[in-house]
Amino acid sequence: MSQPPPQNEDRLADFLRRYQPEPPPATPEFEEQLMRQIGLAETPNRRLRSFRLLGTAGAIATGALLIWGGLRWMASRPAASVAEAEVELETFVFETWTGATTGPVVADPAASSWLKATDAGPIQPAQSSE
Repeated sequence: MSQPPPQNEDRLADFLRRYQPEPPPATPEFEEQLMRQIGLAETPNRRLRSFRLLGTAGAIATGALLIWGGLRWMASRPAASVAEAEVELETFVFETWTGATTGPVVADPAASSWLKATDAGPIQPAQSSE
């Protein structure tokens, strides 16, 4: 790269020296004021962090309690009730399947009189005696 002529650098330096702004006067409590503002700015982050920690701990405790309670509930159920439920289910399936494949079983013949009407054939119209 080519170097600018030293004359341009001198002109720039002279310009910056001539128009350099003056710094504001220093206040004696400026550092303390700045540190207080920084402390106030950090407070919400600490609160948010503590809320997150509290929420996470609560969620872990709730999950552990639910798992423990579920295991206790499962252990308290007697095995006989599970076996009874299996027998009841097997009986229900067997009876349902048998009823579906063999037709309805009617214990009272009077209750099935409507079935006989359909087996007798079509209904004949009554003849008038004129």
